[in-house]
Amino acid sequence: KTDNHFTDSLTGNNARGLRYQINTFGFSVVTFSGTVGGGMEPRTSSKSLQLDEDDRRTIEELRAWAACQALLSSVSAAVPLSAVQPNAYFDLICQLLAKASIDSTCTLLRVWDGTRCPHALLKVIVEPNSTEGPSSFSKYKESHIANVLVYDNHVEVSRHLKVRPGAFLRIYNLRAIPGSSRVPGLTSSQPVELDHLAFHLHGGTSYGRGIQLLPENSPDVQELRRFHRSDSFSNVTHIRYVSDSNVT
Repeated sequence: KTDNHFTDSLTGNNARGLRYQINTFGFSVVTFSGTVGGGMEPRTSSKSLQLDEDDRRTIEELRAWAACQALLSSVSAAVPLSAVQPNAYFDLICQLLAKASIDSTCTLLRVWDGTRCPHALLKVIVEPNSTEGPSSFSKYKESHIANVLVYDNHVEVSRHLKVRPGAFLRIYNLRAIPGSSRVPGLTSSQPVELDHLAFHLHGGTSYGRGIQLLPENSPDVQELRRFHRSDSFSNVTHIRYVSDSNVT
């Protein structure tokens, strides 16, 4: 079929084929998100697909296997915060330190990758009681933290994946936008910072846009750890990755 069911699929997504002889009546293909722990909503050209428990178990096994394969790890090279440029789209591999709901269509993720962005970053003020994880950090950590605003379908994804402080993430097609005029929930008490960068993950799945929860043994996570152990990166000194119980 010549339709657009698979335009938002990423390398590493799970696919299931039925009757692989293309000229056989009833041929259909279905793909699923490759994210470990992700939803089971199929992207399919068939309207009659039904999943049983064996199918669901197989999908989770495939996801766990694929997450540990370097071949499927990175569609495009991720960019560290230290190399981010204004108005650019990029992938970010990072660790989540805290998150907070801004409104029903937007969630704030506070993340770091151990490097420091050379540009001034937007500060997003939220109520402490709306924050999951620490509401404040040491001066050193604050200087390395990026505020990522995720919108629409990605809000639900972050909930469904049970993204918790301490988790490793890969955020696809993130955009660095100067200024705070588009930040939801911006109050009159918060100064407008037109020259500060804000990181936005827009709604939709175009260009592979999305959030992937990475297991600790993921090649992306291992590469991130090696990155910070390298002596060639002088802007990072003794970066310490946090666990769920130690994020302050």
